[in-house]
Amino acid sequence: MKHKERCAFLCYHRDLEVATSCLDETQLGQLLLALYRFSLGQTEDEETLSPMLRPVYMFMRNRIAEEAKKYDDTCEKRRQAASSRYGKEPG
Repeated sequence: MKHKERCAFLCYHRDLEVATSCLDETQLGQLLLALYRFSLGQTEDEETLSPMLRPVYMFMRNRIAEEAKKYDDTCEKRRQAASSRYGKEPG
C-alpha cells in the first residue's frame, strides 16, 4: 500500500474484537504498531511477528489495504467529477 498522507487507518471494532480476543496487551501493542507502520507504507517483515500475531496481522493488514483502496477510488471519482464541472473553459 502506498502512503498518501493519510491521518489515520480504519480498524473496525468487530474485526479488532474478534481477531485480538486471544492476545495479551503486549501482543496487542506489537500488532497495532505493525499495522500503524503498514498504514504509513513501511514494510513489516512478517517473520519478525510471533506465529500467533502473524495471521491476525495479515487479516487486518488486508482489511486496511482494502479500505485504503476504496478511499483512493472515491477520491479519484470526486476529483474527476470536480474537474468535469469546474475544469471547462468558458465558451
